[in-house]
Amino acid sequence: MKASRFNELFECAQKGDSIALDQLFAHLSERFRYVATQRIWDPIEAEEVVQSAMLIVCREYRTLTITASFAAWAHKVLDNQILTYMRAVRGDQRRLERDPTALETAEAAGDDQLLRRRIIDCLNIIGQVNRQYARVLNHHSQGYNAMEICDRMRLNRNSFYSLLRRGRAMLLKCLETGKVS
Repeated sequence: MKASRFNELFECAQKGDSIALDQLFAHLSERFRYVATQRIWDPIEAEEVVQSAMLIVCREYRTLTITASFAAWAHKVLDNQILTYMRAVRGDQRRLERDPTALETAEAAGDDQLLRRRIIDCLNIIGQVNRQYARVLNHHSQGYNAMEICDRMRLNRNSFYSLLRRGRAMLLKCLETGKVS
């Protein structure tokens, strides 16, 4: 689809045309998935990046004033999300390179009762902030797949991935600092 067609769909969607909005987001998510899977080889991670970029586009498109091209702006949002992901991956790799025992420690920590207690405490804290984050994390840790969790919680797939990503970030922050905010 050409950029001019994207701009037309964008303008119609901003005016309230739901068909144009559906077409716009369908084509945009398809393009985003293609680009993300080319740059991020892990399909699950690529899908998370696409979902976070689509959330930003969904949140911003109504109030957005485009001077050049909606497609260019949307792809810049995706590029920024991919860069954020890449920085996070590089940061994880650097931490492991600085402390080679970190991986062994992480494996041994699976049986550590203190870690289990901290995770449970953090899930309780997260549940007080937003119960859905805690439920998604809990179901995911129990081995349910995305569709099963979506059915159980009556979520659409996009919301599930957003909740999972945010819940993981809150859990990590809680494990590091003891607080979620």
